[in-house]
Amino acid sequence: MGNIAMIYASVHHGNTKKAVDYLSTKISATVVDVTKEKAFDVSEYDTVIFASGIYFGQFHKSILEYIETVDVLGKNVILLYTCGIKVQDYAKKLKKILEQKGATVLGDCYCRGFDTYGFLAKIGGIAKNHPNEKDLEKIYSSIQQMCKVE
Repeated sequence: MGNIAMIYASVHHGNTKKAVDYLSTKISATVVDVTKEKAFDVSEYDTVIFASGIYFGQFHKSILEYIETVDVLGKNVILLYTCGIKVQDYAKKLKKILEQKGATVLGDCYCRGFDTYGFLAKIGGIAKNHPNEKDLEKIYSSIQQMCKVE
């Protein structure tokens, strides 16, 4: 699988950061918070994992802005996201953009994450205690299958 970079944005409850932190104990990767480091160079990496919570039905704007500017030609890409509940394929639009930029999208995976957006705050949020160990192991297993990581 080669060199791996995990580029993430986790700004609300830290759900995506939990997933990235867990994966970084299982996969040797350079981990970058794109909300803090906006010009990270992926040229030396074979595989790039973009990870984000879902905001207004899409990946965080810092991930979207980064992808607009980064050269992913010839890169293997995985999309990872956390969301309160999956009501659509949140990675679909981004997959298309990455493929148009010449990346090979190996796939996407997700898990639930604590969500208090909008009216959900009034009811105490949904997906409390997520991501949990089972969620994180599911993500790791999905990434193993996509990349054939040992």
